[in-house]
Amino acid sequence: MKTVDKILHKIKREGAISARTLADEMGMTTMGIRQHLQAMEDDGLVDFSDIRVKVGLRLATGL
Repeated sequence: MKTVDKILHKIKREGAISARTLADEMGMTTMGIRQHLQAMEDDGLVDFSDIRVKVGLRLATGL
């Protein structure tokens, strides 16, 4: 299964999820996940936004 498909499956199953959580669960860096999320947003597959908290999390949701 491709990384994009794994991310989409995770979002569909769990709903909004942070890039940090995705990275930890998929054995990737947060930056790697964010790059995938940006490409997926550009393709209209997900919507994500920065949510400012103490550690600056980015959440992804399926459309």
